[in-house]
This record gives sequence, C-alpha cells and structure tokens, in this order.
Amino acid sequence: MDERNQVLTTRCWINANWLDQRLMWNDSDWDGIKQIYVPHHKIWKPDVILVNKPLFYVFNHILPCVLISSMALLGFFMPPETGEKINMLNTVILSMGVYLQSITESIPPTSESIPLIGMYYVASLFICMATTVNVVTLNIHRSGAANQGRVG
Repeated sequence: MDERNQVLTTRCWINANWLDQRLMWNDSDWDGIKQIYVPHHKIWKPDVILVNKPLFYVFNHILPCVLISSMALLGFFMPPETGEKINMLNTVILSMGVYLQSITESIPPTSESIPLIGMYYVASLFICMATTVNVVTLNIHRSGAANQGRVG
C-alpha cells in the first residue's frame, strides 16, 4: 500500500464456493458432468469496500497536535525570567517539526489543497518561534539594563 500515491496493490487467490439451486443439474442427464470451470472474466466479481478507521488519525495526529499546542500556550504564561521557558519552547518547536514531518509523509503529494492540520501546525510553529524570539529579546534587554546599572 502506497499512501502517498494512493495506490493499493494486492495479489491473492480467492476460492469462492456457493450452492445455487438454479444452477444444479442431474449429472446422469449430462454424461456424468458434476462440475464445470468458468473463465475468470465471466464470473461475478465482488465489490470491495475499504473502511477508514478515524480513531487512528485521532490518536496519531489530532491528540498530539492538541497536546503540543497546549504546551505552546503554556509557554505564554511562564514568566520570562525563568530559564525553562526557552527550553520548553525549543522542545515544542522541535516536536511540532517532527509531527509536521509525520503529517507530510502521510498525505499524498498530489493533493491540491494543504490539510488544515498542516496549516495549524505551521501557524503554531510561527507562534512558538515568535515567543522564543520575544524571550531572547527580553533577556538581551534585561542584561543590557543590568550592565548599564553597573557602569553608571
């Protein structure tokens, strides 16, 4: 199964046996013929229905997206004085990149539109990067103010 190109290739043998009363005959009337073989192009071909299980996508794409986004929102409420804020946001950025790569690998390259979850990840990634730049800028500003206080 090639998910990216949307191709499912399978090879199998199907032995189908059934008893149809309309197709039965008395073999003594037909010189002892008990069974016949029908060419494959003249027989009924069953319809194959493939069912998508959405719970797979909920656990592998949606739930991590919600958890990572909640971690990004938590980064806004942490005070910039703590050194853990920058470490947590870097971890969130890296995890968003990993899950964005996972989503990119699972969608077909021929899709004409960008999936909403991919757009959401990219927007969240920019928000995390903006928060990281904000923390770095505040740290530089505070260290500059502290150095000016020592000189003067």
